Amino acid sequence: MTTDLPSPPAMPLAEAGWDEAARMAALHRYAILDTPPEPDFDDIARLLADSFEAPIAIVNLVASDRQWFKAEIGLGLRETSLDVSICAHALLRQGVMVVPDTRDDPRFASNPLVAAEGGLRFYAGAVLSTVAGLPIGTLCVLDRKPRPEGITPRQHFLLEVLARQVMSQLELRRAITRRDMRTEALRAETREREQAEAALKESQRRYQSLFDSIDAGFCVIQLEYDADGTAHDYRFLETNPAFAEQTGLHDAIGHPLRELAPDTARYWIDVFGGAPSTGLTIRLEEPTPTADGNWYEIHAFRIGAPEDRQVAVLSNQITARRRSELALRELNATLDARVTEAMAAREAAHEALRQSQKLEAIGQLTGGVAHDFNNLLTVIRGSVDLLRRPDLPPDKRMRYIDAIGDTADRAAKVTGQLLAFARRQALTPILFDVGRSLSETADMLGTLSGACIETEARVPDEAFHILADRAQFDTAIINIGINARDAMKGEGRLVIVAEAVTEIPARRAHGPVAGDFIAVSITDTGPGIAEADIDRIFEPFFTTKGVGEGTGLGLSQVIGFAKQSGGDVRVESVASQGTTFTLYLPRAARPTDGVSEPDGLDTTPVDGDGACVLVVEDNEQVGAFATQALRELGYDSVMAPDASHAMAELAKDSTRFHIVFSDVVMPGMNGLELGTEIRRRYPDLPVILASGYSHVLARHGQQGFELLHKPYSVDQLSRVLHKAIGGRARKPIDIP
Repeated sequence: MTTDLPSPPAMPLAEAGWDEAARMAALHRYAILDTPPEPDFDDIARLLADSFEAPIAIVNLVASDRQWFKAEIGLGLRETSLDVSICAHALLRQGVMVVPDTRDDPRFASNPLVAAEGGLRFYAGAVLSTVAGLPIGTLCVLDRKPRPEGITPRQHFLLEVLARQVMSQLELRRAITRRDMRTEALRAETREREQAEAALKESQRRYQSLFDSIDAGFCVIQLEYDADGTAHDYRFLETNPAFAEQTGLHDAIGHPLRELAPDTARYWIDVFGGAPSTGLTIRLEEPTPTADGNWYEIHAFRIGAPEDRQVAVLSNQITARRRSELALRELNATLDARVTEAMAAREAAHEALRQSQKLEAIGQLTGGVAHDFNNLLTVIRGSVDLLRRPDLPPDKRMRYIDAIGDTADRAAKVTGQLLAFARRQALTPILFDVGRSLSETADMLGTLSGACIETEARVPDEAFHILADRAQFDTAIINIGINARDAMKGEGRLVIVAEAVTEIPARRAHGPVAGDFIAVSITDTGPGIAEADIDRIFEPFFTTKGVGEGTGLGLSQVIGFAKQSGGDVRVESVASQGTTFTLYLPRAARPTDGVSEPDGLDTTPVDGDGACVLVVEDNEQVGAFATQALRELGYDSVMAPDASHAMAELAKDSTRFHIVFSDVVMPGMNGLELGTEIRRRYPDLPVILASGYSHVLARHGQQGFELLHKPYSVDQLSRVLHKAIGGRARKPIDIP
């Protein structure tokens, strides 16, 4: 490449309609510059190059003094000067900039990268814009040959879609970084609290002997007052075993103190009666006014608002400390009994720790779901607000509409993965050949894994049929394959094997399960899984990947699908040698009547042609959407808020309806029961069920009814109605 060429034109950013300082601030908020390559961005660049059959594709971020490449195919550089930047000109445009021949464009003819022999002759790039509309870079494809014909509408669309995908990855990467920072701050706070608690316990041990080390009693009480505000009693809302052991008040929950201990009630009511109103912490060390002479250390404080009238009470029986001299004299005679008591107390503490860990896991799941859905709702809410702006250009309107649709699809995917993990999704089982499915899935994995990963599928000649949800099966295989790809860092070997087995082998706490199963094993040559992580890899939102490389829901879907389908998953991993995931599913002995693998998706354009639909939906907003959508599709519709109203409509005149479209979860008779009753009374009237999550379907299955999963699109509603009505003759409809 020569060095005596004329200088390129000056950078055009000074002509921009944005504030450059704001643009740079937006770019730096993503903390992406000078970071290592990441598979998600590399995959987008590779897909773009393949789709355009071009040698060069770049995910480019434009800084104030350079342009830096997060991902590049065919260029061999990580950054270039802005003096030779073509992408900087693209930032001044909305959408896509196409230059069929750069030498014919006065902006680039003198650019050294263009003018040199074998230089860049073709350029097509889409702007990477933030939600605020600030351009931070481009997704572009280049060729060393001119393309006078430019790009096709499909290529134009692909560039825009992939550019949005890059921004989605940047937003997800940024969100996960913020989450990790919050998590680390919480861990630091937890460590500080644990250190403080340890210091407190050490201080207490200096004043207590071994025989004082028993668990604290704990209870939550609710005060009861007279009309003049004087406390006259309290009820126990919560107690722990140590409290019952200390006080002798067993099964105290729900009972008033005056009923359980009338002799001592007045004393303790006076002690705790003022705490709800004053909010002051009560600390005292007093003997109980009873004949046993026990001593207690009390720590009580208000919880909740004053009107809740609730007080938490921590109590330690310190009688042993008071009688330490007697305890020392009796040590030899009572040592065995005290050791047994101490061991029991330790076991109780371990059980409390296990319960705490369960609550922590629930908190992690809840936090993960809230985090992901808050991100998705942010996109939806922002797009809706932007759509409400007057005089919005059509291209921007479509962009925001597409963003809402894409975000809704991602939300549905997250919900589906969580339902799969919880084994509460409504599956649609069909009979299909595992070998055929794996052959198709292996081709897809080969594309997703890249050229440096060798993918081999060993499919037997014998047909291995299973009765399961085909889409969930394919998703499980792809989730395992993508995990393997990421573990191998984009280079290695992936082997998929299917075989018939007669049991699911035992592992850890799980014994063997005998039966006729199809085992699909997926083996990679990655570094393996740490022993400490083996038991946690199926937990939702648990992941060992770095920032921006995964959310931790993929394997949760795998285990949930396997369990709900009557199978299981086993994992074997050896450090530095790789990992094998084996998915076990029950084998179908022979084809089942009425359940078969579909030949393809019915994409026939649908016009309601006046057919009448009885919509049964207890949610007013969803029902209004469904009826409006049906009218847009050319259907007539009648709305019923529940099953009883639906049966009343059918009793009036069932002949006016061509189909019933019903929700599953409704008050009173559910949708499955309604469909069964309609099938009994009106056997020729088809019924379509709709559900986003239903314990009814998860427990009892679909019982032969067609199911439309919420959230559904208008196209999906149109196709399922068309399929169900089929060739049934349209009857004249006269609805007042």
